[in-house]
Amino acid sequence: MPDVPSDIKLAGVPIHLTQQSKSLIQQEMQLLYAYPTNIHNDISALQQLTPILKPLLNKANLPDDFRFVLLPFADVDSLGFWGLSQAQARNLRLRIDSYVDERYHVGISTEAVLNHLSRLQETQKNYVLTLLNYLQENTDLRVSQSIDPAYILLGPKSPPLIWKIIARKLVFEQESLTYRPTVNYILYTYPNGEGQTLHTIAQRLQIADDRIRPFNKWLKTAYIPTNKEYSVLVQVTPAEFSNVQTLASSEPKNEGLYPLASAFPVLVKSTGKLDKLRSAAVFYEINDRHGVQAQNCDNAITLAFYGDISVDKFLTFNDLNAEHDVIRPGEVYYLQPKAKRAKIPFHVVQRNQTLLEISNRYGVRLESILKYNRMAAIQRLQPGRIMWLQSKRPDNRPVEYIQLAPEEPTIARTELVLSVQDSLQDQPDESTSLPKSGIENDSLVIAKDSLHSAVVEDDTLTLRDTAPIDIPRAIKWHTVVPGQTYYAISRLYGVTVNQLYNWNKLSERIPLRVGQKLIVGMSDKQRLVVSRPIYKRKTVQVTQPTPPKRNAIFYTVRAGQTLYRIALQNNVMVKDLIRWNDLKSYVIEVGQILLIWK
Repeated sequence: MPDVPSDIKLAGVPIHLTQQSKSLIQQEMQLLYAYPTNIHNDISALQQLTPILKPLLNKANLPDDFRFVLLPFADVDSLGFWGLSQAQARNLRLRIDSYVDERYHVGISTEAVLNHLSRLQETQKNYVLTLLNYLQENTDLRVSQSIDPAYILLGPKSPPLIWKIIARKLVFEQESLTYRPTVNYILYTYPNGEGQTLHTIAQRLQIADDRIRPFNKWLKTAYIPTNKEYSVLVQVTPAEFSNVQTLASSEPKNEGLYPLASAFPVLVKSTGKLDKLRSAAVFYEINDRHGVQAQNCDNAITLAFYGDISVDKFLTFNDLNAEHDVIRPGEVYYLQPKAKRAKIPFHVVQRNQTLLEISNRYGVRLESILKYNRMAAIQRLQPGRIMWLQSKRPDNRPVEYIQLAPEEPTIARTELVLSVQDSLQDQPDESTSLPKSGIENDSLVIAKDSLHSAVVEDDTLTLRDTAPIDIPRAIKWHTVVPGQTYYAISRLYGVTVNQLYNWNKLSERIPLRVGQKLIVGMSDKQRLVVSRPIYKRKTVQVTQPTPPKRNAIFYTVRAGQTLYRIALQNNVMVKDLIRWNDLKSYVIEVGQILLIWK
């Protein structure tokens, strides 16, 4: 077990420990070593999460040591990721109900906590004081304002979680030097799981269910809710990654548009060491070019080293920007220049596909694709567009599109509310048809609120299965005005961004145009069939919660203003400004229009 020194650096800041503080840390380390398997599991989980976490820490200007706060503590069941209690999570506006607990969603909890830590750092100007102030929000203690940032002495009044964090840092840093996982997993982010079950996603990706459970404990019910975008983290091996990526992005209905496209990229794993390539990596032949698969903690420098080429050449071969592009574990990167022409003449753009993805898929240079299709690098792709891959599209020939098959709508069971007006008698074990509107006899009406709005005394009412029926609904339209984003429009009408994309056959890579008309909603009720309802009680009282009344205003950014100043002036949070306006950073421009809810 590592020794506990009297002085230690946390996040680059010197900390001084009293003898009592050292004893508390020693006790926490003994608890960790009592279960060595848990230590190895946590080290493995942190290594898998590092490629996701590190860019977010860099964006928030927080040091790497904050990663030791991320994982839940095994001996404290009431805390989620980042040591979040229910009260603290609700203060950060995270959702906790019978369907989801966002404290255990890595992406959502991390975004909320890092935004909060960034605001604390702006006032504290010291990473350790920022961490102490964050941790004390879970206790009745308060960090003394008289702490000297140049001499931080931790004592009995410090937040209890600080001892666990320091103990974790000392233990993990020592054990990770010799720990080698039995199976090296990479986390794949499955982006659009709304309305699906984890089992359905596992089947689609052709992996076992136990690969999808460890990082998705935030889901408390069978179906992923559809009223918010929830990413799903999936454990895959490096050998499985390419296949999983292909299965996740494939659209079976559209395979017939150009069947040869499904044969790319051509990947062949290299069994031996390739000429002039170093052996400490996983090498592939990708589209007849040497390639290397990125592992956890790899970057452009390490991959270039494995390929025995310069970093500049590696970036050029893969059409990457050193400042903005992130190396993704599991991806196979080129170690030789791509071809000037693809082996097939055309490609049909799929939903959410980028130019770089097409370039990597066929092993053709990005500049060639831009040249052949008379495009600029910043131009967005429209789904269904036919891309030329071998020759330049004739000047007198217009851009051609193919209509892609529409996506099937999915209705999640967790989005339904059961309203019952009269007393319900025990129902037979058979399907019950629900009318489109009104209440007749003992029938039910499906509304658009969520189940937790229902007040049920004594026993509860549950459904075993639901079978949705797609029925045409009345359409609501919206005309885009200057400054509006997909996210801002979705908030105005209470729908998700994914719903806007699906209804209008758009994606995040297609910019909105002023005056453009968008479908923003459907009718409030639709007919559904509910199979085998089970009623454990005859009377259910339903309350319809009254949503707080808020007004949307549009604020024009003036010279010298920052997001923080605008949030302060309008009595809102910076995090909310970023979410309402779908901002990718804290940078705003003079004249930019921001949506503010008040």
